Amino acid sequence: MTDLKAVLANKILAVIQESRERPTDYLVCVCDDYTTKIMSSCLRVHTINDAGVGAVVNIKFPRESLPSTPVIYLIHPTLENWGILLSDFKTNPKYGYVHLYTTATVGPELMKMLEGSPLLPRLKTFKEVNIDFLAIESRVFSFGRPGVIPSLYFKSVSTAVRSDELRRTADQLSSLCVTLNEYPYIRYVAANPVTSEIARLVDKSLENALRNLKNWKFNPNRGTLLILDRSVDCVAPLMHEYTYQAIINDILPVSGEICKLKSVNAKEERKDDMKNADADAFVLSEDDSLWKDLRHKHIGEALPTVKDMFNQFRTKNAAANLDKDASLKELLKAAKHANSFKAEMQRFTKHMSILENVFDHFDKMGLKKLGELEQDIVTGVTEEGRKTNKNDLMNSLSAIIQDPAVSSTDKLRLIMIYIIAQDGIKEATRKTLFNTAKLNDRNLDAVQNLSHLGITLQTNRRNSNNPLSSATIKKNAALAQASKLTLMRFVPLLAELLDGIVTGNLDRNTYPYLKEPPEAEQGSRGASAAKSARAKPASGAAKASKWRNKGADGNFDGDSSNNVPAAMKQIVFIAGGVTFSEMRRVYEIANTTGVEFLVGSTSTITPSQFLDDMSSAHSAVADIEINLE
Repeated sequence: MTDLKAVLANKILAVIQESRERPTDYLVCVCDDYTTKIMSSCLRVHTINDAGVGAVVNIKFPRESLPSTPVIYLIHPTLENWGILLSDFKTNPKYGYVHLYTTATVGPELMKMLEGSPLLPRLKTFKEVNIDFLAIESRVFSFGRPGVIPSLYFKSVSTAVRSDELRRTADQLSSLCVTLNEYPYIRYVAANPVTSEIARLVDKSLENALRNLKNWKFNPNRGTLLILDRSVDCVAPLMHEYTYQAIINDILPVSGEICKLKSVNAKEERKDDMKNADADAFVLSEDDSLWKDLRHKHIGEALPTVKDMFNQFRTKNAAANLDKDASLKELLKAAKHANSFKAEMQRFTKHMSILENVFDHFDKMGLKKLGELEQDIVTGVTEEGRKTNKNDLMNSLSAIIQDPAVSSTDKLRLIMIYIIAQDGIKEATRKTLFNTAKLNDRNLDAVQNLSHLGITLQTNRRNSNNPLSSATIKKNAALAQASKLTLMRFVPLLAELLDGIVTGNLDRNTYPYLKEPPEAEQGSRGASAAKSARAKPASGAAKASKWRNKGADGNFDGDSSNNVPAAMKQIVFIAGGVTFSEMRRVYEIANTTGVEFLVGSTSTITPSQFLDDMSSAHSAVADIEINLE
């Protein structure tokens, strides 16, 4: 399996090794905000230090002068960064020899600024490295650009701003493909200007890479890059998802890998507690094997998993003895007092604390009743598999949006889900819902701006039939009856698309190729993907190759004739944000089928972030004016 974190780490470590003239040399590494995030997404400080970097510093802050120390500049080529770089050597040089690496192509304006600069005599290396992305998980990449939905879709945004956004996205996608040594066949959403333009720009960029990067060799098992955007599924970022990683990022204060909780017994912490300096900070990363085991589990499964693992630990350590039927609070208390096993107990304490907070919020926010209604609305069937009745749905919806215990945000999410699922509602119904829920102007903007993503807000249909087809209702009923987990009947559209890739049945009219694969490959790409994924090297060889040295151009050192062709990769990109429920589906389908799936986006997106995007001040005059009078 391709581990994006390992691939990106290899690339950065190769840059460091290439810059060291002697094994005893220690360098300073100067980064900007963005490249600091790139490094921290795949490397820990001790690994960077062991590789020969004594300190990583930010270019925008005052820095100590070390005129005899060699330096690596790893920066994104912006006018601001370039100006600071040149000023570091304008009078008294801040460092010794310079190894300059940029994450993107340096434009002619910046190149001209180098002419005659005092930096030039000290410049030993000047290269573009294709690491213009973050590896946030082993199968998930991000471009570190949240909040792009208004720039991509809202009519008030200028053509120039939208073009810059699309071009930046395509450049980053191309950088990812070059780093992975992939030259994929590109597919996009038909009649979708965002995905079709990104597809065209990526193809052009990869053609340039093939022409200009002399040492770049792509994987002969060419996979697929499927380019989607957030408009293909607007329900997924609004739904409450009850798996561990998703619900933590939805209802608890999380920023990146850090979850902050005021205390185990706190009752009021939510997103704003990230600002609380006294809160306990918990790191949620793939370095924690328990996190990897739990993150995609339903919270109803995560809790007994932690309890079972703790009880197994208890049986092996008398000092941690506790009744096997102990409550979560008792388990947490025991874990905190097991001082003699402190290192081993920290991970239990972390997840027990988080789970207690999750279940406290679950009860306090009334998520069971809210979640059941969400699932009924979007699937068209009840938990028992019976077809829903529109009057019953409306009665339940009205009751929840009148409940003072339900937050205004959850009321807004529920109304937006209902409008999308119903393919628009009547004007009178909309006014009633908005007034009953007491939505403010910002909430109304969020609903109104759904129209920019192709959502129908208003309908004049006379019949009240469910807009879902009978075939969809039948399929959802079967899923509901087969599901062993509560509140998990909704399936994001991405899951169906992944299945289509695996089987080779992804509709070619809806998701056309930018350039058709050769005839010999047509019709068998799904089977080929699964087959190539199963052709894995022995585990020992896989482990040995994980961290082997790579050149800065991304190619492995050594005789390429000994390299087994990599498995066919299936890369899925979603412009505008990927949800944690979609990320989970990628792992599940990849693990089930053996297909080498990778997924990424301009950023990850939570429900609150989606609402922020949709209520952005960039909103234009909507196609449908919302009037509550």
